[in-house]
Amino acid sequence: MERMNRRPILSIIVPVYNVEAYLERCLLSCIHQDIPHDDYEIIVVNDGSTDGSLQVAERMAEKNRNIKVVSQPNGGLSAARNTGMQHAGGKYYMFVDSDDYLFDNILSTLLKTCEESKLDLLCFWTCFESQGKMWETQHQPFDEHRVYDGEYALLHGMRIDSVWQYVYRAELIKKLKLEFPQGRNHEDIPFNMKLFPFANRVIFCHTIGYHYCLDRPSIMRTDNMEKNFKLMMDNLQTVSEIKAFAQKENITKELEDYYVRRMNSLEMSHFAMFLKNKYQWQYVQRYVEAARALGVYPIHGATLTAKGTLAKTIFNSYAALWLIHHVYHLFKK
Repeated sequence: MERMNRRPILSIIVPVYNVEAYLERCLLSCIHQDIPHDDYEIIVVNDGSTDGSLQVAERMAEKNRNIKVVSQPNGGLSAARNTGMQHAGGKYYMFVDSDDYLFDNILSTLLKTCEESKLDLLCFWTCFESQGKMWETQHQPFDEHRVYDGEYALLHGMRIDSVWQYVYRAELIKKLKLEFPQGRNHEDIPFNMKLFPFANRVIFCHTIGYHYCLDRPSIMRTDNMEKNFKLMMDNLQTVSEIKAFAQKENITKELEDYYVRRMNSLEMSHFAMFLKNKYQWQYVQRYVEAARALGVYPIHGATLTAKGTLAKTIFNSYAALWLIHHVYHLFKK
């Protein structure tokens, strides 16, 4: 079938790894839209799938000229998204996980808003589903028809959501030379936190565009202690990375302080998880050693709450941390 021969307005990047059962639904949702297929491309990045995902993607590409399939050895979600951006030619980027899907006929509304308001970033709503029940994402605390700048939004209650909840101006991502950190979970956080301060025109629209499926297996919702610990260690890398970013980048002192407080709060939440989930002391030791090596323990500065800042002074003492852990676990037996 004839391929697209002009630059698309939008690139939808779909990382794929062993999602044969869900992929056709995802790609059909990207196809069932209310803009011409010549106006957007769907870049499917097959990240070393060992099931029939590649065959599904290729079959769909044969029928739809705006689907492009790129294959690579398995490198993880971040690597697949980075590859997708390298092959993307659109003015705007969207990211869709291959076991989720878009609602039909929402792209014209999203792109019209981006174009008319000359946006760097558009945030839209998500619908979550679990066990047959559906609900909308919590709303961002901003007016729908007002244009904000990213710093104002961050300092006034903006929630930093996953990348599939936004439309990004590609030029801004390229200018900032942004990539997703590879080999790490929660990769959306550093990507977005490095972009938002430089997004000068942002709108939070009330269009429900994305359907997120909570019932699928996911490392983000595991009860496995070792995997949850890996998530915390990945977050620790993010804490170090974002604190360094806040100190060296040309952002205001107010935003720098906010980033430090936010990262301190994230780190404090890990200590709470060690107690709540009854982690053995060896996990706490490994965490503290890694945090010290990264220069983020002891924790310096305030957290987002007075309670967290007070607790920080206790957890910054290794001896007090040992005592709290052992006493807590003694009474929780």
